[in-house]
Amino acid sequence: FSRRTTFQEFAEGSYIIREGDDNQFFYLLYEGQLIVKKGRTEVALLGPGDFFGEISLLQNSLAQATIVTRTPCRCLIMNKREFIQFLAKDFTVGLRFEEISSQRLGQPIFPLRGKSFDVLRG
Repeated sequence: FSRRTTFQEFAEGSYIIREGDDNQFFYLLYEGQLIVKKGRTEVALLGPGDFFGEISLLQNSLAQATIVTRTPCRCLIMNKREFIQFLAKDFTVGLRFEEISSQRLGQPIFPLRGKSFDVLRG
């Protein structure tokens, strides 16, 4: 996992992902706190060890929520291609992400309803 990621720092009040945007990264929060918003409503507070961005990557769809920093933050980030390849290496990890993502959505994450999944070509 660590060989596939890089660190990125975000200042307090930074928007990391905006609901409805095309997200291309998986994020693992290393330091700080983040606010998760659906519309204008705050739905969660994330701390070190929490992750986000996986739903839009797994569904190949637009971001489902807005993520904004509550404090200065540091995240490990992985691009879409690396994330999909990481999950493909161990099906038990992939199944766990499917379970967590389905819980977050309140419905099964699969079958895919997004656009063509061509991230692994080339």
